[in-house]
Amino acid sequence: MPLRVRNILKKVGDELILKIQLGRTPVRGHNVRILNLLSHSKFTNKQLELGYDEIYHNYLLITIKNTYGPYVLQHMFGNASQNTTSTTILKLEKRLRISLKYRIIPDELIDVYDIPLTPNKPLTLNRLLSAALNVDKNFYRFDVGANNTCQTFVENIIDINGLLPNIIDQATLNALIPIDAKTLISSLGSRADIVEIATNLGAQLEKLVFDHKLTWKKSQPKEFVLMRNVNVTDSESINAIYNATLELEKNVIQVDRHVNRPKFNQNRLDEDDDDDSTSESENVTHKSKTFIICRSLANSFYLCQTLQNVYNYTKEICIRWCSLVDENTYFKLDYEDKLDPHTILTEIPNVIHHADKTISLKKQDIIETNRLLEKSITATKPVTISKAQLFKVQSNRFLKENLALTEYRTEPFFEDNLPVSFISSSVQSKLAIRAVILNDRILLKSLIDDVDRVCSVHIRHDLSESLSAIHYAIKNNNIDLLKILLEDL
Repeated sequence: MPLRVRNILKKVGDELILKIQLGRTPVRGHNVRILNLLSHSKFTNKQLELGYDEIYHNYLLITIKNTYGPYVLQHMFGNASQNTTSTTILKLEKRLRISLKYRIIPDELIDVYDIPLTPNKPLTLNRLLSAALNVDKNFYRFDVGANNTCQTFVENIIDINGLLPNIIDQATLNALIPIDAKTLISSLGSRADIVEIATNLGAQLEKLVFDHKLTWKKSQPKEFVLMRNVNVTDSESINAIYNATLELEKNVIQVDRHVNRPKFNQNRLDEDDDDDSTSESENVTHKSKTFIICRSLANSFYLCQTLQNVYNYTKEICIRWCSLVDENTYFKLDYEDKLDPHTILTEIPNVIHHADKTISLKKQDIIETNRLLEKSITATKPVTISKAQLFKVQSNRFLKENLALTEYRTEPFFEDNLPVSFISSSVQSKLAIRAVILNDRILLKSLIDDVDRVCSVHIRHDLSESLSAIHYAIKNNNIDLLKILLEDL
């Protein structure tokens, strides 16, 4: 799961879902134009043959109860808006990868259909996603040629969570039915693989940019999957999935309370389908049933035993105090309590167990504890370094304007034929944009053939959000150069 999605689920994943809506927006026109170009207009012909007047991108608008604040729900009623501080809208969708975000553009609320919730069956984001993740083997996969699209992603989530039988509005049912993307893409013929290559490349680039610091967990094999044209989520199956979800959630809460709020099946939500596995134990600072020494307000120490794993992000831990026996160095386990992890001085790896069920500390552990306690009491504050004094710089009043500068009407590098010396392969690659803007077929061909000095003719203008040579070819409706660029993919 992408890092941005994990962060949202970690904060509001257990908030109650109040409303689910299906949203649709038309697919951008330039994407269809590229597919038409690759298929020699067969794509549009196949689209009309299948009866699709418009191709839509489907997503879910999920309204949740907000116990945190300060998020504000934007309900759109025509051109009017209403603010409610107790709820929040999230947008769940699958483009190249799964996306979950707060920000909602008002235009996206134009084509919206209500998905009724099941009464007496509370639903949270974690339950909604975990149920779909455990049933749908293509939950993470995006492949238009295999009918794994945004539309099937949304339909599977609604179906697996038992919300499909709640829909009685025919318009909503029609909007929920996914198109036959596999048949549409097959109209590209031998170029159909270009779509899969482009989507996979885009997903990997997004993963590299936004999640490069994330440690992934390898997906476990699913025992059953959702099959098209087979009703695997009848009322009995839906109830079984829901009850299993609740039972698992209870087990997670009882066994592992190392987080402030229970996270249902969080490990599965942290998975991705193409990365190395890792263990969450790397973040454990103290394991359950470990004896620890903590500092008291009176500058003495107490002994206690942890009742859960303690992680580096745990804010409060469950412990059992050890009380003194007969005012000597023997202890016995006493009542349960909660403790701030910041009061922990050290961990006692081994204690001495006696026949009368009392315990005692080893001599070296007592010496080490006293040393750490004394160090924490007499610790001095770090020396602060004073800020350097700023000095004023006298302005030079004798500067004169340079009138010999050349003023260019156009951008010399991209919009002019001025000769450019070789600087680097990335700079040389950007000349592909010049070739498209100036409609220079010879220059573009030479750049494609120059494998020694040109890394890629598809490099962007400057920033990640700017345009590449393909974008400029589409923008200028330059079909000839667009074909050359697409053949280089």
